[in-house]
Amino acid sequence: MSLAIRFDDIRKDFGPVRVLHGVSFDLAPGRIYGLLGENGAGKSTLMKILAGYETATSGTLLVDGRVQHFSGSREAESQGIVLIH
Repeated sequence: MSLAIRFDDIRKDFGPVRVLHGVSFDLAPGRIYGLLGENGAGKSTLMKILAGYETATSGTLLVDGRVQHFSGSREAESQGIVLIH
């Protein structure tokens, strides 16, 4: 299964602290990507949003062109998205 993923202006706040500041990019199906950044840059938080472990404060996650709001990791898994820790 290959999925097209789009992050559009994803923001995440933990209380008064904003950890994601409007992240936007696409992941094309059938490609391999690496996500790099310093400690505390928000890499894990972004992947947790994709996999249904966290919800974005604002912004849009699209999977195959459809807006997704996963209520948990099992719902994301049913769409073919799994985070391996």
